[in-house]
Amino acid sequence: IIEHTPVEITTFRIDGGYTDARHPTSVTFTPSLREDLARRDFTVNALAYSHKTGLVDLFEGQKDLENKIIRAVGDPEKRFSEDALRILRAFRFASKLGFTIEKNTLAGIKACREGLLKISAERIAHELEGIIVGKCAYESLCEMNACGVLSLVAAPIAGGLSNGVDTLPHEFPVRMAYLLRHAKENEVAALLTALRLSNDTTRHIKSLLA
Repeated sequence: IIEHTPVEITTFRIDGGYTDARHPTSVTFTPSLREDLARRDFTVNALAYSHKTGLVDLFEGQKDLENKIIRAVGDPEKRFSEDALRILRAFRFASKLGFTIEKNTLAGIKACREGLLKISAERIAHELEGIIVGKCAYESLCEMNACGVLSLVAAPIAGGLSNGVDTLPHEFPVRMAYLLRHAKENEVAALLTALRLSNDTTRHIKSLLA
């Protein structure tokens, strides 16, 4: 903790192979900043800075920031095969920031979407909440639906997609209840259980639906 601010310190590293669509089987340390940045998820997250060298932007992250684009670093299918949770992160950034997911990155998402079946419910729920409370939730959820992602993580929501969700308060239970307003009671119960939401959140959503 430096002046009340937490600072994380790590070495540059290269990830080994991935077998569970989430964690590398090994990690190798490297002196190369390029090799470390090349394993990042999106170009906007592959920027580095020091007061000695200034900003290091090896993958045109600044350009994508200016153009409001979410683009995978390198081969999208490789990035999403390494960690399928990156798929939902892409939609969360798009929803929160109003960015557009680049077409090759979207193609990679569609090709690797079934990797989400290996991701824990808690991780999925966390990212889904971020998507739903974002300022561009409707657009992101529609794109998730078109890519076949929504049917894997929260299928009952698809029947309630409407741009009205963006006019609601940025509160997860409120927006989630709105999106589930046309779903059957058993579908709602199954989804909320599958996502392992807290008891309070589950009760709140069910009370709003009632």
